[in-house]
Amino acid sequence: MTGERVSTEDLELEAQGLDGFNAIDDDGEGLPDEALAELAALDAESGGEDFEGEARQAELDELRSELAQAVDRYRSAVLAGAPDVPGDLVRGATLDEVDESLEAAKRTVTQIRARVTAELGKAEGFPVGSPARDDGNLDGLSASEKIAYGLARGRSSPSFL
Repeated sequence: MTGERVSTEDLELEAQGLDGFNAIDDDGEGLPDEALAELAALDAESGGEDFEGEARQAELDELRSELAQAVDRYRSAVLAGAPDVPGDLVRGATLDEVDESLEAAKRTVTQIRARVTAELGKAEGFPVGSPARDDGNLDGLSASEKIAYGLARGRSSPSFL
């Protein structure tokens, strides 16, 4: 094997994209042309797989993006149907996760509502709808109405007039 032939083979291998392959067999001689052609074909196939892999990856990325948009639209629709549920409580990357999160949020809202109602029932203060105070103005009443008013008031509470 001459130095010139080796460099020519190296150039051929480099041109074919096979410069990383060992072009010398176990006996120290160059590989036959058939083997080099087969190596070149395998390299070409693997290069095509890389392109297909990139195309598949791009398609996968696009599908993931579409899924994220669909889940976001679904989440918005679900929240519109449940206005009492805060949007911060509903999360998820899939439809099932959004549904599970919505159910948990509904349980939380129900528990909080029950606690608030119980606390309001315990609250002490003025009863709702308490009667207004009587200002004691009897100018628009007739004499008999004033007498009836005085008698009724005298029975229920002492008069300080």
